[in-house]
Amino acid sequence: MLQAKSRIFLFILSILIWQSVGPLFADSGVSAAARVPGEILVDLRDSATEDDVRELQNRYGIELRFNSPLSERQRLYLVSLPDSRVSEMVSLLSSDPLVEAAEPEYLYTAFSLPNDPLYKYQWHMHQINVAQAWRFSKGEGVTVAVIDTGVAYENYQHFHRVEDLEGTRFVPGYNFVNNTTHANDDHGHGTHVAGTIAQATDNSDH
Repeated sequence: MLQAKSRIFLFILSILIWQSVGPLFADSGVSAAARVPGEILVDLRDSATEDDVRELQNRYGIELRFNSPLSERQRLYLVSLPDSRVSEMVSLLSSDPLVEAAEPEYLYTAFSLPNDPLYKYQWHMHQINVAQAWRFSKGEGVTVAVIDTGVAYENYQHFHRVEDLEGTRFVPGYNFVNNTTHANDDHGHGTHVAGTIAQATDNSDH
């Protein structure tokens, strides 16, 4: 049986993640929206010889050039041709036994990171790969139930709402140890967890 003297407050506190998380980043993931017109990346089999390369070029009327100075060993090439031929050429090259892969070239952008000065020290964010998750969702309209030691979500008696949760909206919670609707944090762990879920981010602060 859970004893109150253990000072572990077990509760369910639902956090509605709204504007503090919703507008985190305008572009916070890898984007493949920008295709480079008229260019195809071609990966030949590593066993391809120079004669194989010349024969392939003659067969399709294309010029294969190395994608970078480091791509020779991997047989990675770039092909330039009229953009109207890209789809057809990708199909032809993909079916060639000498070709491991052929695809249009896209421009990818790296993950955008928060401008909070102390973000690099927030190990928990990196541990759960939150930047990758932001590609798919930024938490708008999501309600999260936290079962932990409480959250510093309100100014009540000697408890105070932490600054990083000022922009977060909470729905009523409950303290099952003390049987009260004031699910305040008397330990700190629950606030840390809630902050990971719904703290204000990308606001040039902390």
